Amino acid sequence: MMGKRLSLIVFCLFLSGCATTQKSAKVDLQDMQSRIVFLEDEMSVKDQRIVSIQDELKELKQECMRKYDAPDISSSRKNDQPFSVSKVNSSTFTEVIRVDDVSANQVQLALKNAGFYDGAVDGKIGSKTKEGIKAFQKANNLTADGVVGRGTWVKLKNHL
Repeated sequence: MMGKRLSLIVFCLFLSGCATTQKSAKVDLQDMQSRIVFLEDEMSVKDQRIVSIQDELKELKQECMRKYDAPDISSSRKNDQPFSVSKVNSSTFTEVIRVDDVSANQVQLALKNAGFYDGAVDGKIGSKTKEGIKAFQKANNLTADGVVGRGTWVKLKNHL
């Protein structure tokens, strides 16, 4: 009889231990669910911030395009591939020409034909070429900044 009571007490203890484990598991589950909700809210805030930054970048890009008289390349792109950057030979590359598919040779030849450049047509933008660009711009009522943008090129290419 004593053995049965002892067995019954031990059995009850086991059952009560399991109940505690279930309560603990329920609390852990609730903690995890509330943490998930919190993290989802944080992600939503971060997503909104990302969209805001993307909009700000678009506005800055448009402002730069207007400021430097450059074409909007996003509308002419066929896909969303990132731009590639490669090393360019400094003797052929120039910050002075800001129009796609226009070479330093073309600019020098057009300036020479228009009477604003008397140097060699060698594809190297030096001080004579820059002076010729500015003189051409002044003579054509353009901003004389020494940069061949769209406006300058529209008038300059007529001399090719």
